[in-house]
Amino acid sequence: NTATATADGSAAGAAGGTASIGAAVAIAAVDFSTTVDLPSTVTIVSTGLEVASTSTTVVSATATSGAGAGNVSVAGSLALVIADIETAAEPAAALDLGGGDLAVSATSTTTITATAKPGIATVGSNAGIGASVAIALVDERTSALVADGTIVTDLGSATITATATHSTTTDATMGSSSGGVSITPAVATSRVTAVAVARIGTGSTLQAAGSVAIESTLTATVTATAGSS
Repeated sequence: NTATATADGSAAGAAGGTASIGAAVAIAAVDFSTTVDLPSTVTIVSTGLEVASTSTTVVSATATSGAGAGNVSVAGSLALVIADIETAAEPAAALDLGGGDLAVSATSTTTITATAKPGIATVGSNAGIGASVAIALVDERTSALVADGTIVTDLGSATITATATHSTTTDATMGSSSGGVSITPAVATSRVTAVAVARIGTGSTLQAAGSVAIESTLTATVTATAGSS
């Protein structure tokens, strides 16, 4: 799963005049779902069963502002990522596994990047205004479940694992100058909810001759940086 949004106003800089304005807005809004589902209306008779869902997701938004010289020069860049990502493996079928093993796994690797930066320096003889804003709003769920009420018979061993690796980076760089007044705010912010769940549902029955292992692992890194170039 890949989504990229790019806005580049750096080539639109104007030279001289009363005022020059350059703005760039990049928005990446995605809803990705990678699921493996065995519905409760299904019966499976086999020697063992593996149910696996795997996703790799990269989403980025990059905005580069641009404005040249004038009495007043105004530039702005906004990079916004809105992402809803689901990776799920969830058997709900009746399972007769003939003494074999059951493996249910969900694995996700996600990289989110929002970058707002100046391209051409915003230089105004009287006033220079340059704002850079980078925002990431992310909801991610990785789940390996044996659904509520599932019946598994003649089972050897069972492993149920959810593994999620998540990285979100927002970076905003300010950039303007003026012989009079310079206003150069830079804002980088992230709101991330990341969850990894491994579970046997309510009312389920696993008749296992061997072991049953349930494990969830979440590794998440969130970085927000705002500063000058």
